[in-house]
Amino acid sequence: MKLIFSFCFCWVFLPILSSGFEVYDVKSLSLGRLNALGETLSNPSALSFQEKRSVGISVQNHFCIKELNTCSTYVLFPDPRLACGFGISGYGFENYRLWMFRSAFSKKIHSKLSLGVGFSYEFVSGLYDDNIAKTIGANFGLSFFVSEYIQCVLLFENFVNELELWQKNISGGMKYILSKDCCLFLEGKSDFLSFQRISAGTDYELLEQFHLRAGFYSNPLTPTFGLSFTTGNMLIDVACDKHSYLGYSTSLGIAFQF
Repeated sequence: MKLIFSFCFCWVFLPILSSGFEVYDVKSLSLGRLNALGETLSNPSALSFQEKRSVGISVQNHFCIKELNTCSTYVLFPDPRLACGFGISGYGFENYRLWMFRSAFSKKIHSKLSLGVGFSYEFVSGLYDDNIAKTIGANFGLSFFVSEYIQCVLLFENFVNELELWQKNISGGMKYILSKDCCLFLEGKSDFLSFQRISAGTDYELLEQFHLRAGFYSNPLTPTFGLSFTTGNMLIDVACDKHSYLGYSTSLGIAFQF
């Protein structure tokens, strides 16, 4: 059974994975798989606007298949001089594992503007022990507060990489603070030739320590849901989305802020 599963996994998923390893924080997943508007390492420029240091771990299960999990851990160090963050993610099962090491650095150019650059190192283990595939990539991000209620972001992905099949993408998004209890998010992603995905979501503070989230992303149109709970210095995030063909994916994240 495992041999059959391994063959199907490599035939179907390996070409997809080789085009880039996407890692999202749980909050971004619940808001429609936001990328440029992500708050951990997906857009490095966001680090400068975070107020607290944090350490987190998350697990994302893909399509209710127990062998397909993405496990991630990260540390974030926001600092006025230079904000930085580091993370490790692993995807796959016992006979195939795709690893990613990420680092991000961000600097405030102005009280409302920050720039950031992120680096990634990926390699495959377990399947081709004699010929391990390795890849190095880099991203560039920008965050700008137009006003106290509107934040605009840009993210250039894979503008430096070792694989020609990695597309150079650009993502742009806007966060709008509708009220003290509600935020709206809108984001688009393109490969410079056509739109790849549009994402939208809303975050509503139902109680002081409890948030409800919902969103969707296109291609294919997929709804997303989530919630978060804060107790002391610990933050717990849960997310779920339902692919129209492949079914449900669920995520759980725990972070400590200090």
